[in-house]
Amino acid sequence: HSDRILGMIRTAGLQPSARTWNAVIDVWANLENRDDAAARAAETLRQMKASGVEPDSASYDNVLKAFARSPNPNPSLLGDAVEIFREMTSASRTAPTCYIVSEMFRITWRALNRREQRDRRQQFASHILEALKTCIHTQNLRSIDGRGWQPMRKNLIRLIGSEEVADEMLKESGVADIVTQPGGTGSGHRRKRAEEGGASQGGSKRHLSN
Repeated sequence: HSDRILGMIRTAGLQPSARTWNAVIDVWANLENRDDAAARAAETLRQMKASGVEPDSASYDNVLKAFARSPNPNPSLLGDAVEIFREMTSASRTAPTCYIVSEMFRITWRALNRREQRDRRQQFASHILEALKTCIHTQNLRSIDGRGWQPMRKNLIRLIGSEEVADEMLKESGVADIVTQPGGTGSGHRRKRAEEGGASQGGSKRHLSN
């Protein structure tokens, strides 16, 4: 039905808006029992870009949710999800939340949950965290708070099988340095930048008073 609606809009000579495209992607994201839902969501995203409409964070969120809810995840599906995640993190207007990063770890676990696939799980986790570095470097990462941080960290620990290794990976990626605790108390470089800003302002005031 969603594809039919898009067809009717085009037949009428109209251009679907980002909101319309996102609504169609959301339909596929919520069809948890359809084996082709993730592929159809990804194809809708491709059509959206081909039509000249720039995807926003909601576009990527819903596509990745479709992958996370796939009834039969496999390494091929995981590879497609990671590529879309990389695209999301490299775009100027889009960035993942903790929830989406956590979902990426969950997709990886579901697709590669056998004991002998542990090395591949760690490899994919590294790819996911490497993609996040782009967002952190450009300060284009959406809010990371304590409530989202804990499930994300928990899923990574399960994926890697080692709390120590998981924490080291989060530290190396830079994600651990920008997490904020519930209530708005920042840590990492956000807190550091605030302190530096305060010190700078204080220094200016002292200079003006002399």
